[in-house]
Amino acid sequence: MKIIIVVIAVIVVLSFGVYFFVLSNRDNTTEDADATQNNQEDIQQYTDITSEELAEMLVNKDFKLIDVHVPEQKHVPDTDYLITYTDIDEFKKIFPNKDEKVVLYCRSGSMSRNMAEKLVEQGYINIYNLTFGMNEWLSEKRDTVPIGSVNN
Repeated sequence: MKIIIVVIAVIVVLSFGVYFFVLSNRDNTTEDADATQNNQEDIQQYTDITSEELAEMLVNKDFKLIDVHVPEQKHVPDTDYLITYTDIDEFKKIFPNKDEKVVLYCRSGSMSRNMAEKLVEQGYINIYNLTFGMNEWLSEKRDTVPIGSVNN
């Protein structure tokens, strides 16, 4: 009988221990998540756009359009610059004003997303990214201009 009471007591003590351990870790996780969310809110983010949204924006163009793809590809009409996605210094020379509205694109969206993230880290606040790049633009059978037709 004494053994049963001891076993039950051990189970109860262990249960409370596990309960408090889980509870304390959950509170820390919640605090960490809240801190991460607050830090992300402090950072200005870029805006993802679709091919359709870019086409609409081009009607009354009030931004600079930059192809960041390597190697050079066909371009969206009215592309202003060809700047390699890794050449942040070149971008900063051309666009010293961090408020200037800029749309970036590449073939699939990964290079332009990479550059958009780097520009946001540098303090640029009006950056747009063509989410699926030229792949989406071409799949919708939109016009292009040939390689070599954009100044860098």
